Amino acid sequence: MPPPGAFLQATAHGEAALLDCVRASVGGAARIVDLFAGCGTFSLPLAERAEIHAVEGEAAMLAALDRGWRGVPGLKQVSTETR
Repeated sequence: MPPPGAFLQATAHGEAALLDCVRASVGGAARIVDLFAGCGTFSLPLAERAEIHAVEGEAAMLAALDRGWRGVPGLKQVSTETR
């Protein structure tokens, strides 16, 4: 559940298109850094295949991302950094 004020993509179709581009860009990387990670739009799906280090300036966003990661079994390690 994203915190109040969270930015989400306007449509599921738009989010899926962006995620497809990001997945193609990172290829088979085993470790990925997601800068401006927000509440995990890219970090959580990418954690299906790679370890993620998510960096975000808003602690509430990272708390939501962490709850999402802990709530989905089978994802690879996701670490966070408020910066």
